[in-house]
Amino acid sequence: MSPLIGKYMEVLETAGSEPEDLVLLADLLADPRVHYLPKAWVLPRKLSAAQLSDLLPAAVQMLATAPESASPESSDLGERLAEWPHAAFANPSPEMRRLLADPIRRRQATGLIARLSDMGASGAPIAADIMTWHAAAIAQLKLDDSAPLHEKQDEFDAHFAVIDAGRIAMCRLGPVAASQLPHMLALELSTSPRGFERREWDRMTLRLGTPLTEIETPLSGTNEQYREGLAHWLARFDLEKSCE
Repeated sequence: MSPLIGKYMEVLETAGSEPEDLVLLADLLADPRVHYLPKAWVLPRKLSAAQLSDLLPAAVQMLATAPESASPESSDLGERLAEWPHAAFANPSPEMRRLLADPIRRRQATGLIARLSDMGASGAPIAADIMTWHAAAIAQLKLDDSAPLHEKQDEFDAHFAVIDAGRIAMCRLGPVAASQLPHMLALELSTSPRGFERREWDRMTLRLGTPLTEIETPLSGTNEQYREGLAHWLARFDLEKSCE
């Protein structure tokens, strides 16, 4: 069925949407035989804000009922939720909350996790709890010697993607999530981000309140140069783009 849906999404991308498309898309997302929406990126680019709002319950329902063994490619729709209109997730539905509370299926909904920032301060502890759970799962995977580490790479990648989505939410929340800074610093120690990943983590903790003078470079160059770069980033902060 996926090839046929993919062809339909190609037509939607080229020709744009008609009122009937919203009904068809909702039916597709609600179909228990459909667990993967090819070219899901077309939705936020071709549908209006009102259409996306109408389609959101069906999208969340699809993600919440997907098989626990869903393949990594099935996360495309969940990733694209990050591109839904501003404040689309400010008041999450019970179904969204159930999806966020499901440690298996939320791995396919990283866009929703990143958009916990829509909730304001109340989204911060939810993001922190999610990040903590998946950091612990990574630690457990490392201890599990039933298979070589390289055979568990998909699992590692899925957990790290969730943690990164939480980082994006925290970065966007900034000062209103300042109470989570000790939690984030502890997670930084346990997940050990390096290089440019560490830079993104430093940007997030800077937004939460870490003094610039306490941040040391993970890259080549001096601490002073690194801090100058962080200060420049902060001065030009853009809520939509700077945390990606």
